[in-house]
Amino acid sequence: MWQFFCIDEDGDVMDNNVSFHFMELTDSNGREIGYFQTDTKSIPTIGITPSNRDILQTEYTMKNTTEIEIMVSVYIQSTSGAQDGTNSPIIKLVSNDTCERTMQRSLSGAIDVGTVKFYLSCDGLTVGNNYLFNLTSEISAGETLNILNATVSGIETFHLSVESSNIPPIVAINEPVEDATVNGVITISWMTTDPNGDAFATNVSIDNTFIGLNLNELNTTLQLDTSNFPDGNHFINITSCENLTAERFCTTNIHNISIDNTPPYFINNETNIT
Repeated sequence: MWQFFCIDEDGDVMDNNVSFHFMELTDSNGREIGYFQTDTKSIPTIGITPSNRDILQTEYTMKNTTEIEIMVSVYIQSTSGAQDGTNSPIIKLVSNDTCERTMQRSLSGAIDVGTVKFYLSCDGLTVGNNYLFNLTSEISAGETLNILNATVSGIETFHLSVESSNIPPIVAINEPVEDATVNGVITISWMTTDPNGDAFATNVSIDNTFIGLNLNELNTTLQLDTSNFPDGNHFINITSCENLTAERFCTTNIHNISIDNTPPYFINNETNIT
């Protein structure tokens, strides 16, 4: 099972739709396809009425999903000079199903060149079926259009709905450090963060004795008088729990410390010699 999380710049988990792309496409003969590209060709019009001409035809076999994204780039040039900036060669991409897209590019005259680029997304297709895509042009009467380069490429896509998941708080103890030897009054400090931004409360204890209960998010330090505890090893326990979510997730961090409040003393073992 795949599990995906989308995290924003603040570290929060978000609800998102995610697109994934398959780069393995095949033609009707089972050959893998990366892209289609035509040679340079000239397409003249016939008569005085607009004319349609095929530029290229591509065929895709759906291997994995029911969606495909088609990318088209056509580099064109007017050769007759009849273009005045208002008439446009119309570039169409038409498939054998419901997918169709049309784009126009105005050319100002014989010396003008331009690129037509567009994208087409088709869904509701059938895995295993072949789909033809015809790239065609519609040209003004009396015009001659050079196709300098034309490319059509396709990528299978699918979509996942990514739902946010609740993640427990993260607790870090800053002071005292692990295995520290302490005495007198010390500061206990910590940092708790929640990846989902959920509210939480924190309890602090040493061994089984609570020294802070239900502390809010702004309370991150406490003073501890270690003389109230016997010398030796003890455990500082900091637990932060979500207090508004259904899960009420908790996280605990523990540091071991050694309390030593007994000062050193000097033993004088004098021996009288006569």
